[in-house]
Amino acid sequence: MPYIQYDQRPAYDPSIAYLCTRLRTLPTNDMVGHLTYVIFALLVRMLPKNAKFFDRAVLEEAASRAVQEYVRRHMDPYEDDAIQRNGDVT
Repeated sequence: MPYIQYDQRPAYDPSIAYLCTRLRTLPTNDMVGHLTYVIFALLVRMLPKNAKFFDRAVLEEAASRAVQEYVRRHMDPYEDDAIQRNGDVT
């Protein structure tokens, strides 16, 4: 996962914390739509309207890596624990 330097993170952390606090107040059913809106709005405001294939490939790679890293850190341990408790599928 490509990280940014620690000294660069404070520029983003307050805004991220605010968004997380706001999104966590929503019912689970609404959270997906709101989170999708936030991500889409960031992309629309950041990327040029005439993005080229290279831009799309970079965007898709970044999104894929972020999701994979989240799954690796937060979902895989649950799955590993469930295998330990319940046995693996053979």
